[in-house]
Amino acid sequence: MIGFNLLNTSARERVLRHTRAKGIGTLCMFAVRQALTNPEQLEAYLRQQVQKGHAGERVLRAVPLVRGLLSGGECASLTEVAYRFCCDEPGIDCVLSGTGSAEHLRQNVAAIQGPSLPMHFVAQFDALFDGLATLSGQ
Repeated sequence: MIGFNLLNTSARERVLRHTRAKGIGTLCMFAVRQALTNPEQLEAYLRQQVQKGHAGERVLRAVPLVRGLLSGGECASLTEVAYRFCCDEPGIDCVLSGTGSAEHLRQNVAAIQGPSLPMHFVAQFDALFDGLATLSGQ
């Protein structure tokens, strides 16, 4: 079980590369954190991380990127984006989801079963957060 999400893909090289090579199944936890529930939360979290010196200004470009994806109808919510990002990651076999209601569970399952995110979005997001292993989104 690994922590992996839009903001922290460090497990891609540190863990997933090895588990894939050995055929080891991997569970993904932390796909959705507080900062990945809506664009406003994401922006507030990223600004805080920049102010603390944990990330450079470049990460703030993630907010308009997400808003563009949402306004274009690709996804209904940032939570959906976060789940789909993790589901598409080679080497992740199962994305964990926590909830307290049946409706929320239905939304999470729908997000997880959605189509792949546009490759240009994934590439841009990866470039913005490449090398940042300290962000969690919590």
